[in-house]
Amino acid sequence: QIRVGGSVTISGGKGGSVKVGGSFRSEGDLTFDEIDVGGTVQLEGNALGRQIDVGGTVRVKDDLELSETLKVGGTAEVGGKLRAMAIHVGGRIDAERVEAHDDIRTNTLRTRLGAKADYIEIGREGEAEGPLIARSVLIRDRGRVEDIYAESVTLRRDCRAGNIYANKISLESGCRIIGEVRYTDSLSADRDVTFRSEPEKTEKLPTPPF
Repeated sequence: QIRVGGSVTISGGKGGSVKVGGSFRSEGDLTFDEIDVGGTVQLEGNALGRQIDVGGTVRVKDDLELSETLKVGGTAEVGGKLRAMAIHVGGRIDAERVEAHDDIRTNTLRTRLGAKADYIEIGREGEAEGPLIARSVLIRDRGRVEDIYAESVTLRRDCRAGNIYANKISLESGCRIIGEVRYTDSLSADRDVTFRSEPEKTEKLPTPPF
């Protein structure tokens, strides 16, 4: 265990619980139980653990895998893949690929390969780069996203999206779809929603990227 009020730097290794008031840095691969840090966490390598709770920023050079929850008040930057049971980030997630067993909730989600979870929520005026793959997707007011693959999709007022492939789709006032829309069950769209092409009801949807 590590309990420090200020800052800690270690070379990496295997450990249990890390609770630091300021900043925590590991200069190599790290295996741990939990990290609870008030400020910033920087992990120079791969990280494997149970959970992380950070008030400010998390930066991981390679992959980050957690058996439980990632909670970050500010930004989570992962050079490789990010996996966890649940991912809750107040500001921005930036990773090669993001996967959560339960849910991903954030304001800005930037991936190179996409994000996958049971439930994905993008906050008001938020953004998503890369495909979103989930059972249920909610984009709050004035969100900007790319492609969505889901069972159900809800876009609140004045959102913009690329392609949407889902069983059920709900689009509120002012939404703009710049790609194609395909659905198997139902489409609900306010009158002033704009489509690049006419939505298509189909029996089979395209396969998600992963």
